[in-house]
Amino acid sequence: MHRHSSERGAALILLMGIAATLMIMAATLVMVLLNQQHATASERKAKTSVYYAEAALDKAVADAKVDTDSMPKLSTDPSWPWSSVSVGRSQLLAALVAAGFPANGTVDYRVYDNLTTVNPSIQWDQNNDGRMWLEVTITYQGKVTRTRVLVTQTTENVVTALPRAVLYSDTDISLQNSSDLYSLRASDGQPYTAGSPYPTTVMSGGSLRGSGNQDLAAYNASPRVQSIGVNVNGSVSGLGFTPDGVKIGGVGLLSDYFDQGAQADLGDEAQTGATHAAAPTAPAASGTAVAASAFSQANILTIPGSSYNAGTKTYTFTNDLNVTGSLTLKSGIGSGAGVFPAGTKFVFKSLYLNGNSSLTLTDQVTVSTTALSVGGALTISSSASVTDQFGPVYAGGNVSVSGPVTLSAVIGTTPQSFYSGGNVTITGPASQVTDQFGLLYVAGALSVTNDVQLKSTALVAMGDFTLSGADAGIIDYLGPIYVGGSARWSGTVSVKTTDYTKSYAEVDPADTTTWTLATVGPTAINPPGPMWIGAVFAHTWPGTGGSWRYHDVYGYTWISGNAGTGNVAINYTGPTSGTTPCTVMCTLMSTTEKTTTSGRVDFGTTDFPMTYFMQCDNDGLYSNTCEWGSTGTFYGLMVVMEAVIQITGGNGQQPCVVGAVFEGTPYVSGTTGSTSDITLTGSSTVAYNQAVIDKVKNYSITTTTLVTTIVPGSWQQLSTN
Repeated sequence: MHRHSSERGAALILLMGIAATLMIMAATLVMVLLNQQHATASERKAKTSVYYAEAALDKAVADAKVDTDSMPKLSTDPSWPWSSVSVGRSQLLAALVAAGFPANGTVDYRVYDNLTTVNPSIQWDQNNDGRMWLEVTITYQGKVTRTRVLVTQTTENVVTALPRAVLYSDTDISLQNSSDLYSLRASDGQPYTAGSPYPTTVMSGGSLRGSGNQDLAAYNASPRVQSIGVNVNGSVSGLGFTPDGVKIGGVGLLSDYFDQGAQADLGDEAQTGATHAAAPTAPAASGTAVAASAFSQANILTIPGSSYNAGTKTYTFTNDLNVTGSLTLKSGIGSGAGVFPAGTKFVFKSLYLNGNSSLTLTDQVTVSTTALSVGGALTISSSASVTDQFGPVYAGGNVSVSGPVTLSAVIGTTPQSFYSGGNVTITGPASQVTDQFGLLYVAGALSVTNDVQLKSTALVAMGDFTLSGADAGIIDYLGPIYVGGSARWSGTVSVKTTDYTKSYAEVDPADTTTWTLATVGPTAINPPGPMWIGAVFAHTWPGTGGSWRYHDVYGYTWISGNAGTGNVAINYTGPTSGTTPCTVMCTLMSTTEKTTTSGRVDFGTTDFPMTYFMQCDNDGLYSNTCEWGSTGTFYGLMVVMEAVIQITGGNGQQPCVVGAVFEGTPYVSGTTGSTSDITLTGSSTVAYNQAVIDKVKNYSITTTTLVTTIVPGSWQQLSTN
């Protein structure tokens, strides 16, 4: 085809122009992509840096919660250790690395006061408002992020620091058979039926599992509607309905609210009775020296200062006597050394038997002293009623008392101490006798059998303490109790740690409706004393007492159990039939070992609830449980750490617990627990009552805990570059 010369080369020029444009566009696109990639990487690094900073800040606040020291108040006070000490910072960094923080990152912390003009050098709460800034700086892949939060610390009652929950578990909660949970109105104790918002929540760090029979309502509620909320980290399954407003996530560990410091404080409070009364010391020998052989009808009146009244069959001694050798005073038929007519009385001033000498009083003889010291054993027995008035007693060996013998270590109206360097065995008659002492101190074991009522201002038994066999509804008033071994009580006996010499507003000790604050409260005028038991504790209803029930009253109580064995530390049993329960009134009861209950036993009341605290440290060596099988009701707060609790004694109507149950048993990551932390079986129920929990705070627990929290809205990201 013929072309004009003016058209030659135009197409080539156009093609070259297009190619150049495409090259420019490609280069531009490459540059844009490179810039975008760089920007994306930079943004990713910046975001990662911020995330790590937030994690580090959360970790620091969490550590501040469980730190044993409070917020520094003076310039000389140490700050939180990781904020100023390299070792502390390295430990915190190691924890962050273990949680996923990159090992090539760096972290630094600062704590300073929230002054109007910020001054990072003021690393204590100078304005004394309980608030300080906690700041963290993170450097990661060239990006530096600085964040801070305002932290506040307040001292609150342990109960106040706990979340409002009817059940709280670090892992699963299992509601089996017809067991259930519900709320009661604080105003009158009747079923709560007003719906959401609920007075309380069941909170599980794992899952909540039912058996198809649960509606979270009281058996007598009308209408039967859900009465508690549900908050779990796992799932909710098996309930008899679909609960309203289930919240998933956000349940932390119980130790977030009830840290190791608070646990230790509560344990210490329960162990008030660990500091027991000191043992009396042996008195020095004094008085007129006389041989034990002088105490016979033939020559007793040759003892200086002695006289005899034939009408009252009474020998009286005006001098203190220091007797050499063992002495036996007895009555019986015939004559001979140490044999006197039945009903003979011996009135001494102080009577001292030196060395390892013993004193034996047999059958119908009565002894009165202003003070008695026996280097060896003291043995008293009689077939007829006698009353021995001793004043203070010191026996270096064992003490054995049997028959209808009444002992009184009292001068005028003032109780005196009674000490045994060995064991004390008291075997009473079939009819009640009452023994009265000041401090009853037994260096060995104390055993009391049959109808013997003990009254003391304080009791110390370094060995075991056994009460058994009574069948007359005995009430022992013992004052503070310290038992180095085990305490096992059975038969028709009630025990109260009240000082019998002081008055109480208790009309009838066997009537639980008469409890008043003056009777059992820790702030009462004459409150019950503490009880400390070094091994096992058991109170067993005898099963043959008919309508009789025991009614115990204690102050702060600690039961050690047999640490490391997993054996039962606390065991209460009550009647298996009838509607009248045994009762236990106790401000705070704590143990580290297994607990079991069975039969009808009530613990506390709505007006005077108690706290049960089980603090274990299993370490995988053995397992502990709280097996709450009582068919009565526990009123108050149960807190169980590192041991599961099983509630089994319910009847579907009377709740097993009125109050709340808190369970903290952290599971080991990567393992599967064989049981739930909290398990309810049969027709067992737990009813939440805020009024009861409030009274726990005011009545059962005085221990406070340091609560560390982030001030809402205070989180700040100061810089990222």
